[in-house]
Amino acid sequence: MLLIFIAIICSGMSQPVMLESTTLDIARENAISDFLKCRLSRKSSVFSVSMYERGTHDRYEIVDDIIVVLISPIENTEPYYRITLVDTLGSTRLPTRHIIKNGKLFYWHDPDFGLTEEVIKAFLEFNLAQPINISDLSMLLGYEGYYGNTEVAQYYFCKNDLSNYKRVITGIAPGWYKPPKVNCR
Repeated sequence: MLLIFIAIICSGMSQPVMLESTTLDIARENAISDFLKCRLSRKSSVFSVSMYERGTHDRYEIVDDIIVVLISPIENTEPYYRITLVDTLGSTRLPTRHIIKNGKLFYWHDPDFGLTEEVIKAFLEFNLAQPINISDLSMLLGYEGYYGNTEVAQYYFCKNDLSNYKRVITGIAPGWYKPPKVNCR
C-alpha cells in the first residue's frame, strides 16, 4: 500500500497549470458558500460537486443561459475512491479539484486540471480514498460508488448574473423535473 502511495507522489508527470477563474468556477464557489447555510451541509463532511450536463432523455429543457451546480453529500462509511497505480500526479481519472470550507471537503472533476498531491492528501484525510494493493486491483477497478436516493442541492445560476440563482433540494436529477424559474436579465 505504501508503494502505491509513493508511486503517486513521486510520479514523473508534470504539474498541472493553474487556470484563471471562469464563470463556472465562480458559480461553483457561490453554490458552496450558499450550501454551507443549507440543512444538507450537516449530513456529511464530504461533498461531491458537479455541473449538470444536458441529457438526451431529459423531460424538461434547461435553457442555455442557466448554469446548474449539484452538491451531493457522500455518506459512505468506506472510502469512495480507490487510488491505483494509474492515478499518478497529473492524471484525471479521479476528481482533480477540491476546496475545504468550514472543515468540509468539496471536490469535483476538472478535465483540464490534473491530480495533485494536495488533492490526494485531502482525500486520504477525509477517508474519501485509500491506496489499494496490486492484488486488489482487478477486483476494484472501476469502482466509483453511487448516490442512491440521497437528496442533492441543485443550484440554477444565471450565466450573466451569478448572484441571481435558485436552490432546489431533491433526489431527482435535473432535466427530470420542471426547473425553477430564474429571471435572468
